[in-house]
Amino acid sequence: MLTPENQQSTRHPQDSDPASDHALIKQLEQSELFRTYRDAFETTFRTQLVIQVAGASAPFPPDSASDRCLHALLAGSTQAARELDLQTLDPEGSGETRALKCDAAFIESVVPIRLGLRIVGYLRTGQVLLLPTSVGRFNRLIRRLAEQRPLLDIPRLRTAYFAAHAIPRSEYQSLISLLVIFARHLAMMGNQLMIAERSCGSPVINRACHYIDTHYGDDMTLATVAHSVHVSPYYFCKIFKRETGLTFTSHLARVRIEKVKYALLNRDTRVTEAAYEAGFQSVSQFNRVFRRIVGESPSEYRDRLIDPACTKRNPRSTA
Repeated sequence: MLTPENQQSTRHPQDSDPASDHALIKQLEQSELFRTYRDAFETTFRTQLVIQVAGASAPFPPDSASDRCLHALLAGSTQAARELDLQTLDPEGSGETRALKCDAAFIESVVPIRLGLRIVGYLRTGQVLLLPTSVGRFNRLIRRLAEQRPLLDIPRLRTAYFAAHAIPRSEYQSLISLLVIFARHLAMMGNQLMIAERSCGSPVINRACHYIDTHYGDDMTLATVAHSVHVSPYYFCKIFKRETGLTFTSHLARVRIEKVKYALLNRDTRVTEAAYEAGFQSVSQFNRVFRRIVGESPSEYRDRLIDPACTKRNPRSTA
């Protein structure tokens, strides 16, 4: 449950703000992290990877592969086939990874990017086949589709079908696992970007945020930080909340949680070890703060970080 001080925040990773979400997704899309991962992903799996804001109907970037995809031909309109309202894949906001399968057995995958308890965007792949192409499968496909679509352009369908990339189901599961892990990386970057955005203010607040980010593991108090930037604790408390939208305590907690989440990417790091190194003074305090900010317990987060197939069936927390 959110505390009263968090409910009063003007900007907060839990808040739903479509304009800020769109700006955040654009920042992630333009980041070196996403571009490097996308290039490696597309080279490995031979399918597109895009990042899209939640709740938006966005077209796939046109290229020769999507122009000749079976899904586009069967829909009768390339543009209509590329446009997909991502909310229709996740109508209840459960946040689970989804797959869209067309009549020709092509699959597109959608993996949510979460900030705390809400979805801000999706990683979405291009279409792949889970079965190798063959003349027999193509003929059976045409016979099945001809009953519903008598005006099929069979020559174009044949060209599109045999140009498609097929991957084994085991490889497809690896694809999904990598996307789930990468979505977590992007979520951490998104939180860091929002924290940095909130810190953009007066020189006093900028210096304070830098001090917090470099001393987060210390036994830090508001008075300590105020002294480091040469202002009184009362004045610092007042302008920090005004310029960042968070109290000093909430900001420090979020910085520390992001440090823990980053440390847990190393499978050899223990949760308690990461918590103490981030500056938490007790396990109970850490567990309480982690659940409030992330929406699940540290152990649940670690389990799903190690094994993306571990999906918590709780409406407050999703894969």
